[in-house]
Order: sequence, then structure tokens, then C-alpha cells
Amino acid sequence: MQNSSYQDVFDFTDDNSNSWIITTLIKSIPIVLNSALNEDEKQVFHLIFYKDLSQRECASVLGKSRSSINRIYHKAIEKITTHLQVVECVLKKVKEEQES
Repeated sequence: MQNSSYQDVFDFTDDNSNSWIITTLIKSIPIVLNSALNEDEKQVFHLIFYKDLSQRECASVLGKSRSSINRIYHKAIEKITTHLQVVECVLKKVKEEQES
């Protein structure tokens, strides 16, 4: 995954608040994936979402049980969701401060 920082994706110049927040959230996904997930979670996420493997196929590739892959997958999704919610809150706060 590409190494980026939050400064690389934040663009405070868009006047449309919702568009700006959505665009920045989308741009921040690789950063969240790289910084929030451990190696197992990154591998499972990559195989399921980018290689379109099932959890069973992912388990076979990684030499783990399907239940282990399921647990890793759900933990990764939980971490991604939490991090993106935090990023969204920060972006909204920054936008509010800029508008006032």
C-alpha cells in the first residue's frame, strides 16, 4: 500500500462541505488501512476485497481456519469503521472552524 500522510489527502479548498468530507474520507482509506490494521488483517482485507476471494479461499491461501479468517476480517472491518468515523468527526470540526 502506498505510504501517504493525512496532510497529503486533506484539501480544505472545496466549498461543498459534504463533497469535501466524502472525498477526503475516500482518499484517507489507504492511510487507515496501512496504519490501523496489523499484518494479518491487511492480508485478509487485501485477499477478500482486492482479490475477491471468499473467506474459505482466503483461509486456504493463508493456511488458517475459516473461523480464524472470519474473526480477523470482522476485527479489520471494526477498526476501519472506527478510524473512518474519527476522521469524519475531525474533518467536520475543521470545516466548521473554517466556516466560522
